[in-house]
Amino acid sequence: MSWFTENWKLKLVSIIVAVLTWYYVRDIKMDTISIPIPVTYEQKPDNLYWKKDPPRYLQLRVRGRQEALKFPTGNLKATIYLGDAIAGRKQYKVKFEAEQIPAKLEIVSMTKSLTIELEKAVRKKVPVRAVVQGEVAEGHEKIRTLVNPKIVTIEGPESKIRELKYIQTESVNIENAQRSLVVRKALLKPGQTNIIDYQSVEVQVVIVTKDDTHERTISGIKVEVEDLDPALEVRLSSLEIKIRVSGDPKIIKELNADSFQAYVNLEGTRFNPKTGSILPFDTESEIDINIRILTNNKSVEIIELMPNNLTVRFSVKPEYIKSPEGSENPDTVENGDITNDGN
Repeated sequence: MSWFTENWKLKLVSIIVAVLTWYYVRDIKMDTISIPIPVTYEQKPDNLYWKKDPPRYLQLRVRGRQEALKFPTGNLKATIYLGDAIAGRKQYKVKFEAEQIPAKLEIVSMTKSLTIELEKAVRKKVPVRAVVQGEVAEGHEKIRTLVNPKIVTIEGPESKIRELKYIQTESVNIENAQRSLVVRKALLKPGQTNIIDYQSVEVQVVIVTKDDTHERTISGIKVEVEDLDPALEVRLSSLEIKIRVSGDPKIIKELNADSFQAYVNLEGTRFNPKTGSILPFDTESEIDINIRILTNNKSVEIIELMPNNLTVRFSVKPEYIKSPEGSENPDTVENGDITNDGN
């Protein structure tokens, strides 16, 4: 014991210096690096969409000797399980297997969870608009563009679908065209959306020779509504429209407002009796106006509608305001244009 007690202060200082020296020498050869780890999201329910793009990488900080830090990182990955995910903003646990890192390295820090915001899937019927590019040949005129079908059902996150007013086709080129043409074009769907019923439509571009036609504007054509939910009333931004027509001068001269039927199709808006709400929205803008020609003469072509779309405001009839018990599930509206498929 005398060996330990004699000059013990000097011996203690020597031991401390030795330990600190060992750590110092060790740390000279140690380093810390940050590694971006790609994140994989597993089993996300089909009826949920990202409200905004989730993080693609998280940061992993590891410590070790410089030579040990030079290891391949291409196969590193982290996963987040979304099988039980729900709509809304929520934190989800990150799963990372530590065995992916060499045993000689120490994990200093790593993201343990990520905040992710998901949205319910909704469906909505939207009109199709053909995109036409180019100029017809000299002496000719493009007088009308038709699409069939005119309306398609699209599904996606609620915030995106709420803003979506129409969907466009691939471009139809009519450069130097001298006659009408009919082509099939794919629909261009916005990101994070799916078209449920049709992936392409038929586009007809009517082109005529200027010398063979006569134009006339006809006013006072009343706008009617079709497929209106019986529980709803509507107010249109315009009750009448004007149209510009083209055709044989003798036939055009005999036309009047009663020769045409203008209408808007409102099958996409429905009243939900259980929630008392109007789905998808109580006001819809840019609803296309459709025209039927009530004459059998096929030489008449519609060149322009003024206006060509309307704003429609919906309200619930008083007798439907109180919802009866046992009404249908509010998350699925039959024959409507929007359904909530999420939880």
